[in-house]
Amino acid sequence: MDESRELLLAGTGLPIDDADVAELEETTDGWVAAVQLASLALRDDDDPQAAIRRFAANHRELGDYLSETVLDRLDAELLDFLLATSVSEGICASLAEALTGRRRCQRILEDIEERDLFLTRLDAEGQWFRFHHLFADILRQRLEREDPARADALHRSAATWFADRGMLSAAVDQHLAAGDEEQAITLVEDEAFDLLEQSRMSTVLGLATKLPTTARRRRPDLQVAIAWAHALLHHRAEANAALAFIEATLPPAPDADDDAEDIRAETALIRAAMTVLDDHLDGVDEALEACLVRAERLRPWLLGGIAAIASFREVQRFQYDEARQWLSWARPHHRRTRGPFSVIYGYILAGVAAREELDFDTAEASFRHAMSLARDSDEDRSYGSRLSGALLGELLYERGEVSDAVELLDDTYHLGAEGGIVEIIIATYVVGARAKHALGLDDQARHRLDEGERLAQSLHLPRLAAHITAERLRSGVGVEGLSAESFPPAMPDDLPDGIARVTAEKIEEAAIRALLASGTADSRGEACRRARMLCEGIGPTGRARAALNGRLLLAECLAASGSAEQAGNLLVPALRECARVGLVRPVLDAGPAVRELVYRFGTTMRGDVDPTILPFLDRLRVTADGDRQTGRGA
Repeated sequence: MDESRELLLAGTGLPIDDADVAELEETTDGWVAAVQLASLALRDDDDPQAAIRRFAANHRELGDYLSETVLDRLDAELLDFLLATSVSEGICASLAEALTGRRRCQRILEDIEERDLFLTRLDAEGQWFRFHHLFADILRQRLEREDPARADALHRSAATWFADRGMLSAAVDQHLAAGDEEQAITLVEDEAFDLLEQSRMSTVLGLATKLPTTARRRRPDLQVAIAWAHALLHHRAEANAALAFIEATLPPAPDADDDAEDIRAETALIRAAMTVLDDHLDGVDEALEACLVRAERLRPWLLGGIAAIASFREVQRFQYDEARQWLSWARPHHRRTRGPFSVIYGYILAGVAAREELDFDTAEASFRHAMSLARDSDEDRSYGSRLSGALLGELLYERGEVSDAVELLDDTYHLGAEGGIVEIIIATYVVGARAKHALGLDDQARHRLDEGERLAQSLHLPRLAAHITAERLRSGVGVEGLSAESFPPAMPDDLPDGIARVTAEKIEEAAIRALLASGTADSRGEACRRARMLCEGIGPTGRARAALNGRLLLAECLAASGSAEQAGNLLVPALRECARVGLVRPVLDAGPAVRELVYRFGTTMRGDVDPTILPFLDRLRVTADGDRQTGRGA
């Protein structure tokens, strides 16, 4: 910048500010001859800013200069090589061979670089090069002017080369440069579903934005892929717009052929997926039925999607065996998919089902397998890997592996509103904040909860909001304005499904903790009464994990109310269950009264405790001591 400014001022004597210098610097890549030519063009201009913009857009003088001093002095064979390879932003030996028909192109490219013909290597190994963009522009302009048909043919050859290697963005650019809009659209349409199967939704959308809007809207298959990509990333408005374009292209149902009805069934499944991501079940049954009727005609990836959505529905109904049956039904179809995304969600939901039954070993194996599938298909930080990583992080946190948990939960945090089903978002924001709090990072915990609350409001996710409120009261982080009067006096009885029930239970937990925090004997007694009723309500639903957490909450209420013996009688079997599956944090996170009771069990009351849980009590005490060092714990 300093050198460019000095050269411009010396050549023009005009008042040129930093923004003008920066624009010219970017236009010329700091090429001194180009800056010098610009200064000559600006010398007699009264408006240097406008002149710089004209130069950046046109640089005719530079083209004339290069043509006279560089291109016209090259031998015909080398000039032809430069013209042919200029059609691509980047060039390598293999692509150069495809464009020129010549051999040993690596040596030619290195020779061009050594001769300072505006070619720069893009990697240390010298595999990829690019021409200075001004030089490339001039080469392409000459090629278009002298032989436009050859220019189109070269773009098509480059498109084929890039497409064969899965470099789809460059391939689309080359098709469009050749004027082949339909081929560009067909390429994206043909590859879009493979990309979705690899959880590369953003890639699908990025490719689609390159395509002419009017033309792509006439292609229902492409619009289906776009709708899927938006739906899976929580882009509801954009997904609905794509679905509207699809519907506009389909014939009325009485006149529709099988292909049109297949598309209609798939759009119903997209809407069902959006409903699931919105944490509802309305209309899911009907959409699944519409797809199952046509299952033999649908893509294998869609059958995996059917199973995932059906499994989610069964998990929310607390029918965990039925959820696993859907995943078993989908397994043969998974083998026919070309990417793991629907398979990943299957294993995620299998892990959720196992976790709710306190089968944590199976849950961990499922989450790890999902991550492995995602990483095998893409880079380590792929979308699918982050989804499964959040739930694995939650599981590791509950087992006391806090540092490993934070790493996974922080990684998923970057997905924001694109973070998958609500179970995953809860893990990311609520358990992520809990883990930060356990490490004494309360500012980060508060920020995570605040972000989660904003997300719950923007996406209309009451279950997430309820978990965040309960976590604030459990940890004491960001509890301003929350009191027992903030909550309803009792849980409602008429709850339509499991999602509504879990939401209501979390609101009830928050109310109970608010009552405990108020500090009066009456409020503590009311907290005990409501915690007991909460446990009784969870019992018949067959949710072992929820029941365990309910008992720990009740033990906290009893111990805080001075009923240490009752709390101990309730706590010992809960400790036995936690020891069996290795759950450390749920015990310590139940509250300060439970922590104190556990500490006494492991020290002064050690002789009165079931000896089989003594090693687990020792582990709890060591963890609690670590918490004390960060200011957490009784």
